[in-house]
Amino acid sequence: MPPSPILARNRPEGYVRKLWGVLLLMVLLSAGFSAEVLQRIVVRPGDTLWSIANRTLKDPKRWPEILKYNSLPTSDPTVALPGMELQVPVMLIKENLRAATLTYVFNEVRYRRRETPDWRVAQESLRLYEEDGLRTMRLAQARVRFSSGELLKLSENSLIILRPERAQEEAELLKGEIRAGRSRVVTTSAKITPRTKDTDYRARVREDLSTLVQVYRGLAAVEAQGETVEVRGGFASDVPFQRPPSPPTPLPPQPVLEELEVAAAGTPTKTQGSIQAPRVVLHGTRVSLEVPRQEEGGFQQEEGSRRAAVVAGQAMIQGYRLQVAKEKNFSSPGIDRYLDASQKVDLQRLNLEDGQYWWRVALVDLLGLEGEFSPPRFYSVDTVAPLLQILQPGPGTRIEGEFLRIEGRTDPGAYVLVNDRSVEVASDGSFQATVFLRLGENRIEVRAQDRVGNATREMLQVRRSGEAAEMVVKKETEIRENPVLSGAATVGLGILTLAIILGIVAAIL
Repeated sequence: MPPSPILARNRPEGYVRKLWGVLLLMVLLSAGFSAEVLQRIVVRPGDTLWSIANRTLKDPKRWPEILKYNSLPTSDPTVALPGMELQVPVMLIKENLRAATLTYVFNEVRYRRRETPDWRVAQESLRLYEEDGLRTMRLAQARVRFSSGELLKLSENSLIILRPERAQEEAELLKGEIRAGRSRVVTTSAKITPRTKDTDYRARVREDLSTLVQVYRGLAAVEAQGETVEVRGGFASDVPFQRPPSPPTPLPPQPVLEELEVAAAGTPTKTQGSIQAPRVVLHGTRVSLEVPRQEEGGFQQEEGSRRAAVVAGQAMIQGYRLQVAKEKNFSSPGIDRYLDASQKVDLQRLNLEDGQYWWRVALVDLLGLEGEFSPPRFYSVDTVAPLLQILQPGPGTRIEGEFLRIEGRTDPGAYVLVNDRSVEVASDGSFQATVFLRLGENRIEVRAQDRVGNATREMLQVRRSGEAAEMVVKKETEIRENPVLSGAATVGLGILTLAIILGIVAAIL
């Protein structure tokens, strides 16, 4: 409200001008904030501005505001509009018409309207309204964006009920796992409310209906049975069914990556010295979790279970989570899996297409708490074997003397082995080698291998009798079963794909 005339008379003129300026600024800021969040409204055949306003706006008399955000052929509210989409501020729209949008679908995702019991196959760009349900099936993922811009990430085997009409957008998680930021998440046993704008947290509902809340940034309030626990970034809270939330518990540490030197033939050097803390080490073709010895940190294994848990200090690591994506921000990971510490991952069987990828891993402890992901690592999937041409000598060539001179060409950057001995390759891919010929049959293997492990080889069969020899050439192309992870984190995967093999190996008694 503007200041009263009495107050205005008792205040200096400059004060009144400043007060009006502040009020005007607040009005402009609030108007600008409202305009930032828009929702698309589809114009139906025969629709006019007036009919759209009556159908969608809380106050139909505010139809002129639609003109501010759209370029229309007419401002007459009684004239039918052509088929188009209108941008309308969310705060003007009736609560039951405010929508969330399904922005990403991976594998089988289904949705259900609140008024029907049927689950249907969901497609990207699907509009989801108040009390609509969304579920992901096995190995499926989904992303939902509220009208405010807030993004929800739904993991596999999960089920949520969406409530985009609330002042603070909300999702009810009935099953599985969700990652959220500014939105409230409600489960059977808890209510999670973000306290800061930068909050980033994950909520998971277990089979016993308990809720696990893990906060990675910011601050979130976890409420259950009349009690509230404030959980800050780097901590978690466990909420048993019909019980108060537990005090905050530290999350597992972020994995420390250490890359070992890989020899030319693809054999990694061995780790030197004792290990004081868990670390993820790149062993050429594999990524493994190295842990302290028993006397340094100890380890244990669940009785009657194949699952091993490595205990290092306070962190009892039982497994890890692996993500692989084409985007560095992992907005749509193609691979997202939880694995026991004793399991190894062979990305050769994941059917990744040739291309550029990023991968990362997070540790998971015995309580199911998950730490922050390791920094993204770039790699290339390349299943094309390098060129290998034997230029001299050719098939059937008679060779004089006891030495064979081999000349050939391969792809620049590849390396060549002749009978397992490294040969220098020039910048243009050319190479030369000299081999001593024994009397009788000689088998000479020439192998060209690229930095990601793809290999092509040619077998030269040479028979030497006396001073003459005759050569037969047999060419073979080979794809390595175990690709090499190069120093630049460029990865090769085997026959189908060449990429990293991630495995976190637990020490077992």
